[in-house]
Amino acid sequence: MLQNPESLRDEVLQWLENRGYPLEMRVAHALRNRGRAFYVEQSRYYPDPTSGELRESDVVANWTSTDTEKSDGRAIYFSAVIECKSGGAPWIIFTETEKPDRNTSLHFLLSLLWAGVDRWKYREEFSRWDTHISPVMAGRHPAGYGITQKRNERGARDGAYDAVRQVAAAAYGVLNDRQSFHNGFGPGIGIVMPVIVTDSPLFECYVNYAGDVEARSVTQSALSLRMPYESASNCYIRIINVHALDDAIFNLRTMAEQIVEVDIPAAE
Repeated sequence: MLQNPESLRDEVLQWLENRGYPLEMRVAHALRNRGRAFYVEQSRYYPDPTSGELRESDVVANWTSTDTEKSDGRAIYFSAVIECKSGGAPWIIFTETEKPDRNTSLHFLLSLLWAGVDRWKYREEFSRWDTHISPVMAGRHPAGYGITQKRNERGARDGAYDAVRQVAAAAYGVLNDRQSFHNGFGPGIGIVMPVIVTDSPLFECYVNYAGDVEARSVTQSALSLRMPYESASNCYIRIINVHALDDAIFNLRTMAEQIVEVDIPAAE
């Protein structure tokens, strides 16, 4: 006996929900519409930075500028590499302080992933870039130093840690693609930011001024981690709860547009 089509449809939708596909689809949809990304890729493949094997990213949103006169003859690209995770169990981000770091903008700049330019060879050029892009980064969220998922079973997989590892690998994979592209097709600067979107509740854990351990509920957070890849700097990873997705996409779009349109004076 054939199954009722409506019943089968409900089963398919429930299966998709259980596997987390709708979250990825909604994030990509929001970036195309509210994020005004130049183009959004889903299921983009990239070479793993360690093994070289092909792996699949969830969503990559790209903003670009073709006005090379404003950027000293270089095309500018900004990419948000996004890992989407469903699960429900709380994620805990460990931070050093309960108040924002006044040096967050500098910390953020130092941990961005750049492609297309040798920092040491073009250190004067990078100095000009940092001077003009720093104001765009002002007031960014302070970064934590560790993350875990609240698990009830010992030995269970840590979904939060897995997400961090996966999005960092994807970001470096996209970065390497950008590097190869610029090496073959001319000058350009690519900036890559890894982002995680999750439906899990987020908590930041820290020691307060009295010396007590506290945990506060947040909708957005960030991590700064040293990744085990050749020539890798610290990796600044944005972590967003799905309830803050609209605000986060607006902020991401604003930052991306400011970066790709930044007016960099030519070297004298």
